[in-house]
Amino acid sequence: MSIRIKSKKGKLIFFVFAIMFLLPSELSAQYRQYYTYSELDSITYKYYIERNWDKVLYYGNIALDQRIDYNYLRTRMGDASLEKGNYSEATKHYSRALVLDEYSDYSKAQKYKALKLMGKNDRAHLFYKNFRPVLQQNLSPSPNIQFINFEAGHLFSPNITNNPVYCPTCPENTFGVQYLIGDKQFFQTGLKFYLTKNISVYASYNNIKIETRKDIQYTETSGVITIYNDLGFQRFPDTIPKILGKSYNSEIDQNEFYLKAKLQFENGLSVSGFANIVSVSTELFKSSLIQDTVIDTAYYLNGTGQSQLFDYTESTYDFEVTDTSFVNFVAGINVEMDMETFNIEVFFTVSNLKGSFQSQLGASSIYYPFKTSKFYGKTGIMYLAQRFNEIEQVTNDNKFILSQKIGYQIFNSTWLSVAAVYGNMTNANFENGFIVYNVTDKIKMKTSAQLKMYLGKHMELNVNYQFFSNTRYFFIEDNDSENIGYQPINYNTHSLIGGIKWNF
Repeated sequence: MSIRIKSKKGKLIFFVFAIMFLLPSELSAQYRQYYTYSELDSITYKYYIERNWDKVLYYGNIALDQRIDYNYLRTRMGDASLEKGNYSEATKHYSRALVLDEYSDYSKAQKYKALKLMGKNDRAHLFYKNFRPVLQQNLSPSPNIQFINFEAGHLFSPNITNNPVYCPTCPENTFGVQYLIGDKQFFQTGLKFYLTKNISVYASYNNIKIETRKDIQYTETSGVITIYNDLGFQRFPDTIPKILGKSYNSEIDQNEFYLKAKLQFENGLSVSGFANIVSVSTELFKSSLIQDTVIDTAYYLNGTGQSQLFDYTESTYDFEVTDTSFVNFVAGINVEMDMETFNIEVFFTVSNLKGSFQSQLGASSIYYPFKTSKFYGKTGIMYLAQRFNEIEQVTNDNKFILSQKIGYQIFNSTWLSVAAVYGNMTNANFENGFIVYNVTDKIKMKTSAQLKMYLGKHMELNVNYQFFSNTRYFFIEDNDSENIGYQPINYNTHSLIGGIKWNF
């Protein structure tokens, strides 16, 4: 059968279709050469001996495209990925090599090394404990105590020094209160150890000291106005309010006791349960309006001695300061699946912070977009549902919180990471309940940068800078107690944290 095209237009269309469909096939046939098993085995081995890792991976992927897959090929590709710093790809190849040959001690040792380099210590520990004693002796050990760490830092807040005692924009006939969160000092220490080969425990203690100041603007009416004349005198109650103020400095002392237990499985699945007990000691300020009825002389006539009494109301405020303490908690569960080249986790927490109940549901993923473990990203989303119960009046506050982190290995032993969290973080918790934002002010956004340095085999140093965008409120109430509102005031804070970790 032959095809004849008479018109020039038809020939042109036929030529275009030939380019579109036939030429790619010819190019594919030209550049996609097919190899036999023995040829690919010889080529990849040759480049492996020459340490030409790019060629090993190139021809190794050709072999996989042709459905040629065996233990030695995967081991060579794993070593090539490991040498190029792509530890996630290396673990994937070693895992496949062990599926093809479960008795390969070399593949086991190399996978253990890759897991350690990626910081997947729980998987590495379980993997190591399942090795034969002879193999364990030839590798760096995985001790039952993993690390101990110390951190200390300071948060700098402009609230105490930059804000006046009185509300500068409030009307003079209002009752106003502002609660200022000042500088914070914090200290944390923790220890991670293994109860069994697949159960790890992290326990830590955290102390936070927070400077606070409570300012109260109030008015009082008292006394009378006396007008004298030749006939005697006349009195009226002084109804012009006097603007007064009180200011109290105090400190919040918060102690946190954190515990996390993790069950690790060989296939990369892990399940964690955690709890954070938050004990808070501070001072409680109470104010109450006091009104007294006073009887006085309304007028007096000198000539006759005639007089008249009247009564009026004097008002002032009484203030009381008492010590108080309370205990809050955060508890939850985390399920994580390590897929070698990326991982995904889902978590759920419940908490009782500042007299309200919170529940959080979220998910996050760590990934390596450029086929190198020197660069990674972590993206997360969380939904926070909160219920307030104030004198049997229940209100809900539900919100989404988004987070993004990227990290890069700038030197062989130095990592730099930057992160951002967006959303109302008040009463939210992060890092499996380890970080709790239970302050009264609204935290709208957080950005951070961390520098992590490894000094030798055991010591790890880190410096972390954080920037917070916050909103506080000045509580305003008219004297008639009918109009109540909040005046928002935005401000920023900065924190600097330094830490040291000793890895055993």
